Amino acid sequence: MTLQEFYVLAGSLSADGKSGESIAYGQAMNRPEWGASMAFLVPEHMQRGVAVYILFGIQTGTFLENLLIGDLFAAVRTADDINRYKIAEIAQFLMMSAPAGSFGSAELCEDWMNRGGMFPREVA
Repeated sequence: MTLQEFYVLAGSLSADGKSGESIAYGQAMNRPEWGASMAFLVPEHMQRGVAVYILFGIQTGTFLENLLIGDLFAAVRTADDINRYKIAEIAQFLMMSAPAGSFGSAELCEDWMNRGGMFPREVA
């Protein structure tokens, strides 16, 4: 799957003003339950960033980066008002529905981004 294909799929799955990123994530990972986990645990405004990081290794915003590398204090400091109260749920999503090696330390996250996530990008 390419990034463009993911965006098209997510757009086609959007309904009732809700984004389709969580369902598209579950389909891309061939694990629909992971998409359901994202929809339930990750705030909607964070779902695209989480999905494209995991699927394609695309660098995230500061809050999510801090959470991914395991720096709780920095994550709390950089969280918006919604994420500040959802940190535990987002961490639960990562533990249950993100591949091992995609989070846990700065080194793991850097390696994940360098490899291009689950679907490495082809270099032209």
